[in-house]
Amino acid sequence: MTPHAVPERDPTPYAERVVLTAGRAIRNAYDTRLKRLELNMTEGALLATLRRFGPLTQRELAELLYIGRAAAGQFVDRLEARGLVQRDTDPDDRRVWIVSATRQGKALSVEAFDIYFKTAADLTHGLTDAQRDRLIKLLLTVQANAEEIASEP
Repeated sequence: MTPHAVPERDPTPYAERVVLTAGRAIRNAYDTRLKRLELNMTEGALLATLRRFGPLTQRELAELLYIGRAAAGQFVDRLEARGLVQRDTDPDDRRVWIVSATRQGKALSVEAFDIYFKTAADLTHGLTDAQRDRLIKLLLTVQANAEEIASEP
């Protein structure tokens, strides 16, 4: 190959490439369906999580949404600016914020919850329960391997 030659594209579907592109496609699917509510995937998940569990700390939201605490704070900021959630100080620890849905947020969370879980079901359409369970197990193994690599010194 000459220094300026373009290498042939490797058609091999490497697992990490498929996982990454599937992740982007999944996010786009959620964003597309939630767009009519003027929400993105994470905002919809946040409202759905508050609907399911009730008021939570920002730390608990971050853990349940698999995002960092700073990112959780940014999503809460955006939803708070729209009047969909509110923060109240924890009576036991004034350094902690409790996030809850407002009346408007609760109304929107009904639709977000339905859209979120319908999309989740649609994403595995065509898979048997056994195939879906196997996929989850395989992806959890890949996730654990990635987390182990990321924790290397």
